[in-house]
Amino acid sequence: MRLKRILGMVSAVMMLGVCAVPAYADSEADIPEYSADKSILTTDTSAPSISFDMKDWERYIHVTPDGEKISIGVSQEKTYAYQGASLKITATQPNDISDFCTYSALIRDENNELVYPGSDAEDAQYLTMGVELEAKDYGMSCFDGCMISFKYRINQDAQGKLLGDSVFAFPCTDEYKTVTSNSVQLKINTDASNNVTQYATALIPIPDKCGATKFVFEIPVIKKMDKTDVLYIDNIVIDTPLQQNGTDLQVMNLDGYNKSAKAQEIVQGLKIQPKSNGLSSTSTSEADSSRGIGVIGIVVIVVVVVVVVGAVILVIKKKRSRFY
Repeated sequence: MRLKRILGMVSAVMMLGVCAVPAYADSEADIPEYSADKSILTTDTSAPSISFDMKDWERYIHVTPDGEKISIGVSQEKTYAYQGASLKITATQPNDISDFCTYSALIRDENNELVYPGSDAEDAQYLTMGVELEAKDYGMSCFDGCMISFKYRINQDAQGKLLGDSVFAFPCTDEYKTVTSNSVQLKINTDASNNVTQYATALIPIPDKCGATKFVFEIPVIKKMDKTDVLYIDNIVIDTPLQQNGTDLQVMNLDGYNKSAKAQEIVQGLKIQPKSNGLSSTSTSEADSSRGIGVIGIVVIVVVVVVVVGAVILVIKKKRSRFY
């Protein structure tokens, strides 16, 4: 089994949420055949495709047309960077909005009812506010069959302002139609393995022959919000479906890479948020009850931990962890 397929199976371990949504596929006749400029492909995995360490990253990141509605700004961030420098995405929302965002249909209440009625209609109109990668900038006709991975961190100051307290990362067509039934919901998480004070990893496989000419990082700010740094992204790796002598080819580093910069898991200068953060604390009786898990429960927990750790180790040993 190809390494990329293995990673596709374990990617859910690394991602914070994978949610099913309706897919919008063009007819196969309209889907461009995958092609790539092989002069910018490499088997060398020592550097990401885009690192944001030098100024040339500006050629490879674009604001979506709807991004203007929240005055999206993109800049290089070094203070709270993952490695060297990261991309910082800033947004402002002057008013609460009632418009649907791309994944409004994902948001349901405790009864599984739509929070935004009509968002699941076939003819529903959506805003796609965020930044995007365009396949043509990376020497490719489309992203079909590729794997895109990256490091990211969400600013907790945006909590309560984002659709589902989340940002979304997904491939789409030129018309911003989603092309896969699996989208990645990156939800604000303040637990021990959080994505607020440390960088998390996302791995997103893109289906073959789906017409994905863009890849979007959506910043769905739906509540009034003063100018806020919302999302940080670093070390984007674009793996292609092509191989050279049995080894997968990825897009080489295009914007300059500071390989001497040390990666950091905990972002310096930020305080860990208390785990309560609006959640009720466990009562004494609940805590006493939890101690009675028993031997069988402990065995199950150990097995689950071993499986998860094994999957992560596989990724670390065989994939992109040289970017930490």
